[in-house]
Amino acid sequence: MYCIQQATGHASIYKPLTLFTIFAVTVPVGPIFLTIFIVRKMVLRKLAARAQQMSDKTARLQDTLAKVLTLQAMLPIFFTVGVSCYGLCQLDIVCSPVQEHFIMEGLSVLYLTYQY
Repeated sequence: MYCIQQATGHASIYKPLTLFTIFAVTVPVGPIFLTIFIVRKMVLRKLAARAQQMSDKTARLQDTLAKVLTLQAMLPIFFTVGVSCYGLCQLDIVCSPVQEHFIMEGLSVLYLTYQY
């Protein structure tokens, strides 16, 4: 049995540790995405330069691998969606039951798509 009165969490974003966690999760997302796209472009350029040396099957495989790795690298955007919904509710800008549901829904989708 669970006792609801013993359940704890972060009810306010105005506590220093909660703010630190929110910033640690959301702030690096932008620079990381920028780096991913720059490195992806460099890799695709090198692959295109060596396409004459590869078979068609190998070239298709490399292209598919680059797409899959880029999509997997973009998965942390779900953290940003959850944190944004949480922040909007905390600041009393917009808050609805659907929005509260998406706070954890983004995280559950993220964990379903990660490969261990």
